[in-house]
Amino acid sequence: MKPPKIVLLTDFSPVSKVAMKFALRMAAPLHAEFTVVSTVRVEGPSRANLKLKHICLLYTSDAADE
Repeated sequence: MKPPKIVLLTDFSPVSKVAMKFALRMAAPLHAEFTVVSTVRVEGPSRANLKLKHICLLYTSDAADE
Protein backbone atom coordinates (compact mmCIF):
# COMPACT_ATOMS: atom_id res chain seq x y z
CA MET A 1 0.00 0.00 0.00
CA LYS A 2 1.34 3.42 -0.99
CA PRO A 3 1.80 5.92 1.83
CA PRO A 4 -0.79 8.70 1.81
CA LYS A 5 0.00 12.26 0.79
CA ILE A 6 -0.80 15.17 3.08
CA VAL A 7 -0.79 18.77 1.87
CA LEU A 8 -0.86 21.51 4.48
CA LEU A 9 -1.77 25.03 3.36
CA THR A 10 -0.37 27.61 5.77
CA ASP A 11 0.27 31.29 6.32
CA PHE A 12 2.57 30.50 9.28
CA SER A 13 0.24 32.25 11.72
CA PRO A 14 0.10 30.93 15.31
CA VAL A 15 -3.08 28.97 14.56
CA SER A 16 -1.61 27.40 11.42
CA LYS A 17 1.46 26.31 13.40
CA VAL A 18 -0.87 24.28 15.63
CA ALA A 19 -2.38 22.71 12.50
CA MET A 20 1.11 21.91 11.20
CA LYS A 21 2.08 20.12 14.41
CA PHE A 22 -1.16 18.12 14.28
CA ALA A 23 -0.62 17.19 10.64
CA LEU A 24 2.97 16.11 11.32
CA ARG A 25 1.80 13.90 14.20
CA MET A 26 -0.83 12.39 11.92
CA ALA A 27 1.64 11.85 9.05
CA ALA A 28 4.48 10.24 11.01
CA PRO A 29 2.92 6.85 11.87
CA LEU A 30 1.52 6.57 8.33
CA HIS A 31 4.91 7.37 6.74
CA ALA A 32 2.96 9.92 4.70
CA GLU A 33 4.48 12.24 2.15
CA PHE A 34 4.09 15.67 3.70
CA THR A 35 3.99 18.88 1.65
CA VAL A 36 3.72 22.39 3.09
CA VAL A 37 2.33 25.12 0.85
CA SER A 38 2.39 28.77 1.83
CA THR A 39 0.52 31.52 0.04
CA VAL A 40 1.10 35.25 -0.06
CA ARG A 41 -1.64 37.77 -0.77
CA VAL A 42 -0.68 40.33 -3.39
CA GLU A 43 -2.65 43.53 -3.74
CA GLY A 44 -4.96 43.80 -6.72
CA PRO A 45 -7.04 41.15 -8.47
CA SER A 46 -5.57 37.70 -8.68
CA ARG A 47 -4.46 36.32 -12.03
CA ALA A 48 -7.01 33.53 -11.66
CA ASN A 49 -9.77 36.09 -11.24
CA LEU A 50 -8.59 38.00 -14.32
CA LYS A 51 -8.43 34.76 -16.34
CA LEU A 52 -11.96 33.85 -15.22
CA LYS A 53 -13.25 37.25 -16.34
CA HIS A 54 -11.50 36.77 -19.71
CA ILE A 55 -13.11 33.33 -20.16
CA CYS A 56 -16.54 34.74 -19.26
CA LEU A 57 -16.13 37.50 -21.83
CA LEU A 58 -15.16 34.96 -24.50
CA TYR A 59 -18.21 32.79 -23.80
CA THR A 60 -20.64 35.68 -23.66
CA SER A 61 -19.32 37.17 -26.90
CA ASP A 62 -19.47 33.74 -28.60
CA ALA A 63 -23.06 33.29 -27.41
CA ALA A 64 -24.00 36.74 -28.72
CA ASP A 65 -22.54 35.90 -32.14
CA GLU A 66 -24.71 32.76 -32.49
